[in-house]
Amino acid sequence: MRKYVFVSPPTIQANRINSKLDPVICIVYMEEKPRLVMAHRIKILGPSEVVYSGNHQTIQEILPHTASVVMVTESEIEIMEG
Repeated sequence: MRKYVFVSPPTIQANRINSKLDPVICIVYMEEKPRLVMAHRIKILGPSEVVYSGNHQTIQEILPHTASVVMVTESEIEIMEG
């Protein structure tokens, strides 16, 4: 299953303003209905590719406008503590 990984700048900014530590790493799992998971730390267990989404219409349609650079992978992703 294809997955898109990117960082949420709005969450980073909100964390700074509000002195919070909400997760900022976004993982979109392309299932029947796309599913979003947020994390603090992940490990990608296999090949992946980093893509500038401005050049890829498909990625722009799936991801929020704040995601300019995304990691695309079909590998398993391990969500790690802290």
